[in-house]
Amino acid sequence: MKKRSKFVLIAVMICLSILFIASADAKILFTRPGATYNLGDEVKQTVAITTNENLEGFLRVILNCETFEDLIYYSPVVLKENSEKRVDLNFEATKLGNCKFIAGLELGSEVVESSISDNILITDELDFDLDLNKKHFMPGDELRIRGKIYKKNNELFTGAVIVRIFGGNVSVPVSKGTFNYVAQVPTDTEPGNTTVILEASDDLGNQGVFSLYFTIASVSSQLIIDVPEIIEPGSILEITPKLVDQHGNIVPENVSLRLFQKQSKLFILSENVLLLEEFLTSGESVSYTFDILSAAGDYKIEAYSAGFRTEKIVQLPVVEKIDVKIEEDMLVITNLGNVPYKKPLKLELDFDGLLKPLIIDLDLAIGETQEFKLEAPKGTYGIEIDFEGAKQKFQDITLTGDVVAAIQLGDGGSETGTGYLWIIIIVVILCLIYLFRKRIFKKSHKVAKVKEIKPSKPEERPKQAQVSKTQPQPKVQPKVVSVYRDIGKVQESPLNKVFSGISAEKLGVSSIVTAKLLGIGKHEATVAYIKVHGLSNLENLKKRDTIIFDRLSKELFENIVNTVKGFGGFADLHGRKIVLLFTKPGQELYAVKAVNEVRHFIERFDEKLKQDGLEFALDTSSGIHSGLLSFTSQSNTIKFARDDTMNVAEGLAGKAFKGEILLSAQMHQKVANMIKAKRITPLYLDQNRAIETFLLKQQAPSQIKEEGKSRVRRILDKY
Repeated sequence: MKKRSKFVLIAVMICLSILFIASADAKILFTRPGATYNLGDEVKQTVAITTNENLEGFLRVILNCETFEDLIYYSPVVLKENSEKRVDLNFEATKLGNCKFIAGLELGSEVVESSISDNILITDELDFDLDLNKKHFMPGDELRIRGKIYKKNNELFTGAVIVRIFGGNVSVPVSKGTFNYVAQVPTDTEPGNTTVILEASDDLGNQGVFSLYFTIASVSSQLIIDVPEIIEPGSILEITPKLVDQHGNIVPENVSLRLFQKQSKLFILSENVLLLEEFLTSGESVSYTFDILSAAGDYKIEAYSAGFRTEKIVQLPVVEKIDVKIEEDMLVITNLGNVPYKKPLKLELDFDGLLKPLIIDLDLAIGETQEFKLEAPKGTYGIEIDFEGAKQKFQDITLTGDVVAAIQLGDGGSETGTGYLWIIIIVVILCLIYLFRKRIFKKSHKVAKVKEIKPSKPEERPKQAQVSKTQPQPKVQPKVVSVYRDIGKVQESPLNKVFSGISAEKLGVSSIVTAKLLGIGKHEATVAYIKVHGLSNLENLKKRDTIIFDRLSKELFENIVNTVKGFGGFADLHGRKIVLLFTKPGQELYAVKAVNEVRHFIERFDEKLKQDGLEFALDTSSGIHSGLLSFTSQSNTIKFARDDTMNVAEGLAGKAFKGEILLSAQMHQKVANMIKAKRITPLYLDQNRAIETFLLKQQAPSQIKEEGKSRVRRILDKY
């Protein structure tokens, strides 16, 4: 609207001047050409009015710009015939724009003459003329910027310029257009292309920005070795030498690296033993393995590159550690530390609550293994071993002999063989002494490494009640109930239906007999959860091909159920988890064997599917726990209530990684001498409870040692 009004005004003035030219022969001229001004400059213009007759009126001058319009002059004008009048216009430029002057001569309400000047520009821009002392700098060099700053009207600028460089801002005064900036390139400046920005301004609003570019060289300044200060035995030491520039960037130069074991000059001629020597590029890593037997002490790393040398000390701490295990009646002890182990080992034999101590004085070199044959009056013992501030328990160890003793076995050499012979002679003598101890001795005697303790006659345990084969069966038999129905409400999927049918068909009879034998209440039981990963892929197959789904699911579940049945347990499917129950005493090992068999079968089954072009990615993670399980009865139906025993087993399965079988401490205690497992970090089953956990080592099913039929199992196998 403003632009339209401007043009209308101009057009009206021009038309009126034409209409009234006969009555007033006058002319208006602008005598100064167009010019460029900066903010704050004084704008000057002269308007000349000439006429050939007497004239009285008003002169109006307007500054018309792109975005605004200002009235510059409005005053009466009196002219005589053939005369001229000049009006000087002077004002300060305070607004920006591309402008022109419009002058009009008004007689009464009529404009008799008008004129438009050349364009003028009012700007806030500045021009720079700069000089940088050079284009390439080294860290620590002097950097100089000299320059002149002009306004657009070529007048010298006065104000200030802010120099933004090296992450900082410096204000430099500009006087009569001239400024000078001097700085030193910081020694830690990042190398590469660098930009300096100059921002000039004054109090009137004039401003300008200019950029300069230069490069800073990369200079190697330090050689460092990235390595931990302490490394544990049995770990891999990653060594990374780095040659870095002034800003910490890696410089890709060749590095010579050596690793030494520091030695004392008191014992060997050379102070250090060279373990590793490598030539690599800065930033690359090299590894060195410190096995469990590596000697404790300081290890020195030296690095050389581009005239720089550095070294770093890594400490391997002293570790005293032994591994203790019992295989049948053999106590096997291995020194896993990096120093000789010379400490007593305390054993405590438990026979029906009667505790018998036994102390063995160990003297093991690094990596050495010693074997001791354990002897005691014939019976089954629990053995607790106290070492390194922890206690390890072994259950159901069968020992024979006449005294409580630990006999160290030799390595087959002549000297050791002779020592072993003497030990046998001593044992025979001690046996004779034992036979006549009541008549001759009142106190026990200690000979060499054998300690004699008076044995006590074990009490006979009451025989377990048996169920007659001819006992008449009740008219109404207990029903077999799917385990998952008692654990929680789970929507029955196609897989659940298939599994439940197979489980009821294969395991129904044994489940009823077990329930009859145990009766209602809490009984010791072993529970295993096998979480099967990838079952959803098998279930999705039903939507595409029902026949293949039925065949594969039946093959998979029949093998699993038959495996569990073969070890005296029964199973059902709970969601994506297979639940195994072993309710007879002494079945703990069979539970482990069953889970291990199922794991290997599922792995073989998945490999077979892959060969047939089916990608199901079947895998397992399992947990086993032994404890009390509640049996309830309702309408002639035997149910297994959800107790903490099931919660722990399911929690372990959820914490296990794929392919792992985790055992609770209670479970491991019952099978420790028959399997291979290692203690791992205690696992939190929930926010408030962590349990001690053991990981079953990967073994083929045939590698798990047979326990032999227990007395209880011989009774139960009759039914």
